[in-house]
Amino acid sequence: MSKSSMPALTLSEKAEREYGEFFQYVESRNGPGRPMEQIHGTAAKAGEQALRVAAVLTLMEKPTAKKIMLPAMRNACRLMKHYLLQARGLYLAGVPDPTILAAKELQDWLWKREKRRITLQEVYQLGPSKSRNAATARAQMQILIEHGTVRMRPDLSANFYEVRLDDE
Repeated sequence: MSKSSMPALTLSEKAEREYGEFFQYVESRNGPGRPMEQIHGTAAKAGEQALRVAAVLTLMEKPTAKKIMLPAMRNACRLMKHYLLQARGLYLAGVPDPTILAAKELQDWLWKREKRRITLQEVYQLGPSKSRNAATARAQMQILIEHGTVRMRPDLSANFYEVRLDDE
């Protein structure tokens, strides 16, 4: 079907209401500090995409249709909500945890030092900038303990660690 021979579809009153509710749903969740912030561009186009999906559903059911009815619009909105949730999930799955990245930076710094023992105080005084306070350094060292990079040496001191060097 060429573009010029495609039928012009309008929304029924109920379908238009459904579309408006969907549009408000997306708008209320899109923007800084909101659940769809990371997929802002995708969410901004979700209303248009829902209309396109509703048109396809309508024309598949009835090729001579002139209006998009409520069931098609409702199903299109459901599909788009699912798509938005999937898009957000995929985005979040690919975002590295900054805490893990900072712990990795600390690990690299420890390995470059090539010393087997270090105190927590040395970490937050001399370590990477993201390790420069006691609480953060302690949390990062705990991650490195869990990953086998360091181990605590309570026999020496409560804040004393033994570094497992890269080649061990």
